[in-house]
Amino acid sequence: MRFDVDGIFEIKRYCLAARIGKIRTKSGFLETPYLFPVIDTRRQFVSTQELNELGFKGLITNSYLLFKRKEIVDDIHVYLNHDGVVMTDSGGYQILEFGQVNASQEEIIGFQEKINVDIAVILDVPTGSNANYAKAFESVQSTLNNAQTSIKLRTRQDILWVGPIQGGEYLDLVKVCTQRLSSLPFHILALGSPTEFLERYNYEKVLQMIYTVKLNAPPSRPIHLFGAGHPAILPFFVALGVDLFDSASYALYARDDRYLTSLRTYRLDDIYEFPCKCDVCRKFSPKELRSLNKDNRRRLLAKHNIFVLAQEMAIIKQAIYHGTLWDLIQSKAHYHPALFRAFKFLINHKRYLSKYAYLNGMGRSGLFVLDHERPELLSIKKRIKEHMLQNHSIKKIAIINGQKISSIHELYKK
Repeated sequence: MRFDVDGIFEIKRYCLAARIGKIRTKSGFLETPYLFPVIDTRRQFVSTQELNELGFKGLITNSYLLFKRKEIVDDIHVYLNHDGVVMTDSGGYQILEFGQVNASQEEIIGFQEKINVDIAVILDVPTGSNANYAKAFESVQSTLNNAQTSIKLRTRQDILWVGPIQGGEYLDLVKVCTQRLSSLPFHILALGSPTEFLERYNYEKVLQMIYTVKLNAPPSRPIHLFGAGHPAILPFFVALGVDLFDSASYALYARDDRYLTSLRTYRLDDIYEFPCKCDVCRKFSPKELRSLNKDNRRRLLAKHNIFVLAQEMAIIKQAIYHGTLWDLIQSKAHYHPALFRAFKFLINHKRYLSKYAYLNGMGRSGLFVLDHERPELLSIKKRIKEHMLQNHSIKKIAIINGQKISSIHELYKK
């Protein structure tokens, strides 16, 4: 089985720049937008069977940790007890955290091929959020050199290869890295180094990085955002065109006794009544959950948290399908200042979003009068102008932004 670089992704529906699509792998299809739950076999709170039951057909785990621990010698699907799609990261995050990894590019690529992964990431050098320009430039150069080397080291044609985009907050470096990787045979492009920005609620910076990638990447390549896993911000990233995510947030929050909702996280000690009706929240009260021992409490919290992420991805897909993603974003924008700044970023880039705006949403009965900033209105105005200009002599009156337009002269002024 051989996968052409530009032949694995079929786009079925647009809303803003969000895409419902199908990614083909040797273990089946993944529908985008999609979030990969991160699996750590030594500290896994939610079983792969439970993840499958929640609809997660694809999982991601760290190939470097598996390589270092020497835990696996055969098929990764058997090892994880998962017959769906398996993606493996390369160990780049460990470089960011510890400064280096004890494995070469050749070893990481060979190991991923040996364990039969479906989607593999080359060994990159993350930029991070604290790097100066010189360090960021160096990380981009190292990553691009690794990308070139990786092509020569591959021996299998049935694995989807991911090209990690580095550069961090330096958008000119992100642009160059995206363009260079786009010219190489990588099936998926992945934006690296967002985690620290996300932890600081600097969503606007991450959106700037995504926007730079989208302007310079071919539309045929799915875009992956490493390490983004809070449901409050996910629809904003999807609206700008991110197709894939991965996150261990559901487990990390659970270890810290934090309870995830679609808008924020709560300390378990601060919850009076569970706002959710998943299996965990139906069975336990907050007081009962707090009374459990640490291991059971964390396991149940992780199960609830991953349910919330699964539910959020379903809500996002439904909004794309019905053309109401902007409404979903707008409903979240006023809940936190960082979300509002993210919303303002999308408003400021509404002309870009309007190129993909879906005007025939099945669930839409009209646009709210006060939604004058929404990208769909730009698309509507463009269509009206094109129709009136094609007819030359205007026989009907159009209304744009509440003003009557009855002549070509007036139209050109709008």
